[in-house]
Amino acid sequence: MRRKPVIQAELPKSARAVFERKVVARARRDGDCVISELQPSRLRPEIYIGGLVLKAHCWAYAIYRGNIPAGMCVCHSCDVARCINPDHLWVGTQLENVRDMVRKGRRVKPQRLSPALTQEIRALAVSGTFSAIGRQYGVDPRTVAGVIRGPNARRPDTRGPRLERRVPAHLRKRPPATTITPDLADAVLQAKGRERACDAAKRLNVGVSTIYRIWAKASPAPERPTAPGMGGGL
Repeated sequence: MRRKPVIQAELPKSARAVFERKVVARARRDGDCVISELQPSRLRPEIYIGGLVLKAHCWAYAIYRGNIPAGMCVCHSCDVARCINPDHLWVGTQLENVRDMVRKGRRVKPQRLSPALTQEIRALAVSGTFSAIGRQYGVDPRTVAGVIRGPNARRPDTRGPRLERRVPAHLRKRPPATTITPDLADAVLQAKGRERACDAAKRLNVGVSTIYRIWAKASPAPERPTAPGMGGGL
């Protein structure tokens, strides 16, 4: 059964010209490999051409070798991820790619430390960093961290006390309402005109709204203006 290509639409007519101008012209030779210099922060640079985004080596295979069947990977026979030489590219499944990696010895095996080496690393935990200890014994710093902290230990939080999450105003627990006693009312009324409401609230340990409420009740109600000839009534 014939597999459908990954690129369902045909390659843009300008794909080869754009690829050679953008990628090939800026590449460098390293032996038989042609190394792409685009996007140096990426292991495999991605190129946008005619509405399609593919990795550079996939573009090289699609332009110079043919369509990429669905579910297949474009692999490197030179094992150089940034190489775009079509002679170094081949198509295979993910399983074939992994088997090729194992056959060439590129698979990283987990490091196993002897009990004596583990004790030495733990003894140096107080005086050295994970990176320094790893360089001393030729071990990955993450392995050193696992030996010292344990495989499931979390990195300690050194950022200080955690800030409390802000609660919306309508969900906050409101303090109980202040009970206005006669003594409190007299003290608030004596403060009227002598000090500010905020100062009186601090001194009496009540809310500012309580101060204003007592002052408002003690003030006489303003007289309503009356129309002439109405005799004070409406």
